[in-house]
Amino acid sequence: MLFLKPTFLLLGSLFFSATLGHDETFEQLVAREKHVEAARRDLESCAHKLRARDDMNSRKMQKREAWINEFVEKRGITRRSAPFTKRQTSSAAVSCILAPEVTIGPYYLDGMPIRVDNREGEPGVEMLLEIEFVNTKTCTVIPNLYIDAWHANATGVYSGFQVEGTLGETQLRGLQPTDSDGIAHITTIFPGWYQGRAVHTHILAHYGGTVSGTKYVGGSRPHIGQIFYEQSLISSVGTVSPYTTNRNQLTTNTADGIFNQQNTGYDAIANTELIGSTIADGVIATISVGISI
Repeated sequence: MLFLKPTFLLLGSLFFSATLGHDETFEQLVAREKHVEAARRDLESCAHKLRARDDMNSRKMQKREAWINEFVEKRGITRRSAPFTKRQTSSAAVSCILAPEVTIGPYYLDGMPIRVDNREGEPGVEMLLEIEFVNTKTCTVIPNLYIDAWHANATGVYSGFQVEGTLGETQLRGLQPTDSDGIAHITTIFPGWYQGRAVHTHILAHYGGTVSGTKYVGGSRPHIGQIFYEQSLISSVGTVSPYTTNRNQLTTNTADGIFNQQNTGYDAIANTELIGSTIADGVIATISVGISI
């Protein structure tokens, strides 16, 4: 059984402007910062609820185990029991608060399909990404959110853009709903890197809309942020094809200004473990995210 330490993500506000390359007014940036600070205070006032979620945490572990076992069975690999990373985090620690949205950024595509597996055959180290969403006002989980997740491929390229040579492609993009325990499971690959940015995954929370076929329609999308990963894991992934063909200079977490802004006082790095005996067998990454709704 894999026992990952719970990590809870608070994504700040100032990082958002730098990430997206769009100009924002001083007033918008100040409003973002106030939002995050208010969310932090709310979490501190109800943190005892996070520590007393034994039943829910048990269900979360059962769901995670079933998901990993299904993956292992399909792949025909032997599960790893020893942890790959051993970062110590509090069971009540919050890692990320998603900031209110003003602009989404240059690599977002609207209207992506609802699907658990977003790979579409894209090569890379397979990653099971588990994201739990908690209301920062009440410290309770949020069911029926639809989580948009997207990231670069192993060589640092985003799908769907002419400038990337991928116009019309949709791999490594998709939406997943949170279940009754506020959890979304996404099957993807470990992100690659590109010039000037640390390895990261974008996430955007939608709510209040409706499902039409494989698409999510209407509602609002007021919260956005990024997930980061352990530097030692990134180095290990870099030894595996096709990451070995990525010629972009790797920016470390500590050299990434956005990471440093959002990681102040909170842990913006997902907890990760190898699923099998080697990195090529895949990785599971888990994180808890706070949003204010």
